[in-house]
Amino acid sequence: MINSNIMQNPKRTVGSNSGKSTWYDYYAGYSAQFVCETISNSKLPIGASIMDPWNGSGTTSQIAEEMGYIAYGYDLNPVMIIVAKARRLDHSIKDSLLSVSKDILKKARRYKKSVGDAFDPLETWFNRDTVNRFRNIERGIQQLLINEISGREYLKEINPDKISSLSAFYYVALFRTLRNFLNQYRCTNPTWIKVPRNADNKAEVLIDEIYIFFQKTVIDMTNVLNDNKDQYKFNTNPTGVLKVACSTSIPLPEKEIDMVISSPPYCTRIDYAVSTLPELALMGYSITSDVQKIRSEMIGTTTIGKSILRIEKDWGSTCGEFLDQVRNHQSKASESYYFKNYLQYFDGIHRSLKEIDRTLKDKGKCVLVIQDSYYKDIHIDLVNMYREMGNSLSWILEDKQDFPNKNSMSSINKNVEKYRKPTKAIESVLLFRKL
Repeated sequence: MINSNIMQNPKRTVGSNSGKSTWYDYYAGYSAQFVCETISNSKLPIGASIMDPWNGSGTTSQIAEEMGYIAYGYDLNPVMIIVAKARRLDHSIKDSLLSVSKDILKKARRYKKSVGDAFDPLETWFNRDTVNRFRNIERGIQQLLINEISGREYLKEINPDKISSLSAFYYVALFRTLRNFLNQYRCTNPTWIKVPRNADNKAEVLIDEIYIFFQKTVIDMTNVLNDNKDQYKFNTNPTGVLKVACSTSIPLPEKEIDMVISSPPYCTRIDYAVSTLPELALMGYSITSDVQKIRSEMIGTTTIGKSILRIEKDWGSTCGEFLDQVRNHQSKASESYYFKNYLQYFDGIHRSLKEIDRTLKDKGKCVLVIQDSYYKDIHIDLVNMYREMGNSLSWILEDKQDFPNKNSMSSINKNVEKYRKPTKAIESVLLFRKL
């Protein structure tokens, strides 16, 4: 049992975000120290298996592998698999990273163009000349580091045999470069990005600005490899798996995993695919058809699927009562949209917990970081909802610790006070044990 008195606050705070965790700003991430302390307190033997079915930016998989464990990380968003694979990069290679980036830029400068006649997804924000400048860097990465992929193609499929941690490192540097020149399209909501209304509003960035910033980003990312704060144990040959997969269909046999450490998608209608729209565009994904498919498969999506769902008994009474309250709420679209959206969310969560149960060994532990929220004036008691769903799977809630969270999505919405005064959320760490 993990003692709640020493259970680490999962929230990333000023000073806690260091090392590889600084490479990519992921809204839903938790701290590396939290993962380290959780694993240490579990007393798992070295070589045990640790899984994160919502792996995100890869904190769980990185720390688990650096501590000597076999990590399994899955995420539906291919951008996050790239980020997680970059964080696998061994510190011993840091002295060559700058010279490789110079070779990438040398190749990029030699290309006359990379964009064909077809509309490029990056043209959503940039004019064609600027898009060519980004594509030429990508083409240099692919030709130099991804032999199986032609330099005239975009990276469309995450394959561990083709995408090394080294090539992923430079893709993350390119992601950051792209984000830097999209500042004008940022919104108050950190998970959304604006789209210009017409071609005249599209951005143009000079070639030297892009190439200089890319090189600077590589230097900045390389420098944090000298930071020893999150280097627990170097694993130069990781044996785990990082793969695009859905939490409702985990590609593992039964009873394979010793411990799960994860944070399920928040019940706050965060669209995790839209939050990475520029990166998906860089990878060649259509921001309409391709991204829409990814969105439709994600738990917590703002879109409503075509499946006919109903409240299930195994979701527990707390969840059922909440959904009834939403369906009967007097506010506009409560029954027509929000009820269906929440129904879809809890269906996905319950099916995911069943998959975790299937892959978790007997007496295995499952640590989940969740955050409560509200629908209008109705409190979403996720702690009891997860506890009751766990009970239906014969899980025991061995420990729970609550941490106040001042910066929640509800504080962004100025209309929230029309329904309630509290806007602060509670982040909870739940420790389950499978019987």
